[in-house]
Amino acid sequence: MKNLVDEKHSIVNVSKSVLKHYGCYGKEDTIEALDSHLDDQSEHVIYMLLDGLGMNVLLMHLDETSFLRRHLLRTVTSVFPPTTVAATNAVLAAKPPIETGYLGWVQYDPLEDFDLQVFLNTDFYTEKKALRNYRKEMLPYANLLEQVREKNPEIETFELFPDFMPGGSKTFGEHLDRLDHIMRTGKKTFSYAYWVEPDLSQHEKGIGHPDIKTIISDLDHQLAAFAQVMPSHARLIVIADHGLIDVLPIPLHHDDVLFSYLRRKPSLEPRATNFFVKPECLKAFEEHVTRHYGAYFELYSRERLLDENIFGTGKPHHTISETLGDFVAIATKDRMFTLKEGTPFKA
Repeated sequence: MKNLVDEKHSIVNVSKSVLKHYGCYGKEDTIEALDSHLDDQSEHVIYMLLDGLGMNVLLMHLDETSFLRRHLLRTVTSVFPPTTVAATNAVLAAKPPIETGYLGWVQYDPLEDFDLQVFLNTDFYTEKKALRNYRKEMLPYANLLEQVREKNPEIETFELFPDFMPGGSKTFGEHLDRLDHIMRTGKKTFSYAYWVEPDLSQHEKGIGHPDIKTIISDLDHQLAAFAQVMPSHARLIVIADHGLIDVLPIPLHHDDVLFSYLRRKPSLEPRATNFFVKPECLKAFEEHVTRHYGAYFELYSRERLLDENIFGTGKPHHTISETLGDFVAIATKDRMFTLKEGTPFKA
């Protein structure tokens, strides 16, 4: 399967351009088209991430006269896996998942011996709360804001999230109001602003649902109005972390034969599923997956994943040896695995 990540033109490279603007990065693998827009007059920089707004849904729901399409600078790829946990941390770290250690929604935690929902700090299968903060203890890194502040102590930095975080914005309009206030403080600022749509609704309804068009059109209209009142010395960078496609579920959790080959339950993602296999069952597992799921998934061995730099190039994070199993099944068509009972995603 072709590696779809362009490591010269990915979301990581966008973040490297931001760091370059602030004197925090000096290599050549930035987005040149963006570099030219970030100059000495850029006193306020807003780096906005709209979760799940991939090019396919952007083109599906917005016409050429829309704000976002009129200002489309260039297309970039996500990272692998192209999912929120891996991709948003790649953006904030300006590093690929192999270096951050953030590989997916569910990662095996050997200390507590369960499959951790990384953002929720709970066991994916039992909902048991973790005893420690896995992200804080095992996956810390200096994010963009910290790097900018260290190099430029005169720059004020701000991080904005929806209200799933304490003090977060209840609406996208509130997000924009906060950003407007930040730019009028009289000081130079750098802001990272994350918004959970259209990802959240696409998972529930699918990418072509009329409500998705309404959500994306509303985001576009609000951004257009916001841009009208932005100071001339402000710059707004809008990216997505990944895209989505509509999918059909395969109930993997009903496959008792497959589970009998495993030494622990599957993890990572529904379309990039991680398997820890009993040593004596490696061949039988591989044959079983290829026979039953090979039409929709390609099975990668741990060695192949690392040799082909599927998670990006760079020094592997120290947790990779514990997180990554013997195989990862990567979706090649419109299917996802369900790993437990529940309502499956539509996209």
